[in-house]
Amino acid sequence: MSKHTPINRLPPCAAAIMRFLSPHKTEAALQTRCRELCLTGISTAAARSMLALLLILSGAGTACPLRAQQPQAECWMDDEGLWAWGFAEKFAIHDNRPWQYESVRKDGDRRTLTLRHGDERLSADFRQTSDSTCTIAVDGGAPQAYRLWDSRKGILSYLPADDTPPMPCDYRTDTAIVRGYIPSAKHSRFEVFHDDALDYVNPVETSAQTDSAGFFEIRLPLCGRTAVTLYSVPLRVRRTLWLRPGEEYFVCLQRGTPGLMGADSRLSLEMDQVPERAFNADPLSIQYPHDPDDSTALCEIRAALARCEAARDSMTAAHPNLSAGFRQMAVENSGYTALRALGERMYNTPRKGDEHTLPGITRLTDSLLAALPGTPSFVSGDYDSFWNWYAFYLNYLANRKRGTAFDAGHLRQVIARQTDVRLPDSLALLFDRIESLESGTENASADGTTKALRDSLHARITEMLNRLPEYEKNVPDIWKIMTLQSYWNCFDALPLPAPRKEYATAQSAMKALRQSHTPLPGYVFDEAMGRIRTPGLRGILARQQEAYRPTAFDNQGSLHSGDLVAGLTDGEEILRRILAPHRGKVVYTDIWGTWCGPCKNDMKNYAPTVKEALKGRDVVFIYFANQSSDASWKQIIKEYGCVGPQTVHYNLPAAQQQAVERILLDKGYPSYGLFDKNGQFVTKEAPRPWEKDKLVRTIEELLRAPATPAAQISPQGMAGQK
Repeated sequence: MSKHTPINRLPPCAAAIMRFLSPHKTEAALQTRCRELCLTGISTAAARSMLALLLILSGAGTACPLRAQQPQAECWMDDEGLWAWGFAEKFAIHDNRPWQYESVRKDGDRRTLTLRHGDERLSADFRQTSDSTCTIAVDGGAPQAYRLWDSRKGILSYLPADDTPPMPCDYRTDTAIVRGYIPSAKHSRFEVFHDDALDYVNPVETSAQTDSAGFFEIRLPLCGRTAVTLYSVPLRVRRTLWLRPGEEYFVCLQRGTPGLMGADSRLSLEMDQVPERAFNADPLSIQYPHDPDDSTALCEIRAALARCEAARDSMTAAHPNLSAGFRQMAVENSGYTALRALGERMYNTPRKGDEHTLPGITRLTDSLLAALPGTPSFVSGDYDSFWNWYAFYLNYLANRKRGTAFDAGHLRQVIARQTDVRLPDSLALLFDRIESLESGTENASADGTTKALRDSLHARITEMLNRLPEYEKNVPDIWKIMTLQSYWNCFDALPLPAPRKEYATAQSAMKALRQSHTPLPGYVFDEAMGRIRTPGLRGILARQQEAYRPTAFDNQGSLHSGDLVAGLTDGEEILRRILAPHRGKVVYTDIWGTWCGPCKNDMKNYAPTVKEALKGRDVVFIYFANQSSDASWKQIIKEYGCVGPQTVHYNLPAAQQQAVERILLDKGYPSYGLFDKNGQFVTKEAPRPWEKDKLVRTIEELLRAPATPAAQISPQGMAGQK
């Protein structure tokens, strides 16, 4: 039966019962009441009549569950157009929480409800004043007026105009609480992910699970308004919420409801109604695998910005009540996505061999930065990405202007701060000479003779430094500090407002921390804090600095020294000795680095499931770290829990690592290889950990193959295989 079936076409018994139940005798009122009571969803006239009769018997003034009267969710909106009350069959929703019905009493158009949430109880006096309005008084308080939600109208028809501008993000960390309900999802797991402030590389990923009734609760530490996505393929759930720290929300994924409750829910509700073209100015046509030239990319970005503006204008014309907060955020988001796309073009400039990017890209970047607020109103991974790539490009330009790959004077200062590195006199003399040359010929980079001498001195310094064992051990930390301070010098030279410089400084410092997983040296951290005044940004950096302070941990015998291969330079001999203790087992090798994001992602998020699938089998996972300080190496292994009886780690000296990589490295990092039970090299193109099923099948095939007693590792086999 259609949901618009008139009352006079209902079976006689059902129609009579409907007139008895409803205090409103008009045709329209009776039809509304019929829809509310869900009678039209029953397939036969007899079933409809029986349901109506049960409603009479259960609602005649006795205590009973409310939704025995109204099986479908009934939602009521407050005077700000936000969802305030929901009444479902087995529970009510109010104050961002689900409540159980303890009792419901009906007296005409008035219902008195006693609701319970844990140990808390409230009394609600519900009085329906018309088909679409009611009043509800809580615990004897003054009645408040509400409007009935009609999903056909859409949320924008309920929201009043709001010209309150959005608050700038202060980056103070607090917890957002999200409770919710997913129908027919008992004990079901779903994913939750969102951008983390100052860290575009490592979005926060976690999971949550519903209880036996489909309810869930998530507590998320956020440091600014953040887009949080709930996602599950089996549950067909993908919902993005714009949450603010310190607020509480209730998200209901049941059809026919407004979807989100909370005093701060308006922005999420508005964003739900807006097509992506209104706020995303990073066109797919220039993203991987597409790689257009800069001129084409610039035209595409400009066109995308124009489309965003036109879409926003169209939305505003159709819905003039859209809030000022929404309008500002839509403008910001389109600007940040465009900046991210522009930053990526600048980042790729050295790869293409260009001296600088197109002037049009620089002009558009400057124009967007000037138009956007100095402090974003929300946490944006696109904004973080832009500053990461833009800082790299600015440093590249500074190096080209100087005519050298690095600033020798700066390098000397950083080395001098390393407590365990002492420059020999011969190397100190080279530094003296190049500093004298550079200070006396600052504008002579075009002089071929001067440039050749400077390049020669840089090459000799690099060669001599690489022969110092104590320098080699500290290379990652030294260059981390040099790069970070160089970025800060570039920011100082830009005509940017103070809040933007602070953000760029904090973002680069956070990147250095997250990349190495070790604290910044005290003097570098103090310099960073001296450049940042915003309390929230200072707090984020201070917490991350403290989190990476080294502590002891049980590595379960997984960390191995290089003593077994000390002095060796032949890669095959190094591997032969490392593999010897594991004969009779399949060996899976991982060439990774503490500086490598994809390497760490595989190790943290995918390798554990592979190891669990092969737990107790004759399989060993051997990790070789590239250009990684001992401190960073140990911290990441500890942080990811990458230890155990089947796990072996080596952090070899650079020359030995390079010798191993000449055999095992496949194009880039990470690289994965396999050796069979006889120690024979199988491949350097093994499936990656995220290809779990394929990898496990490949290893199991090798496990089923017979082992050769006292097998000898074949250098020819090692060198000849892919």
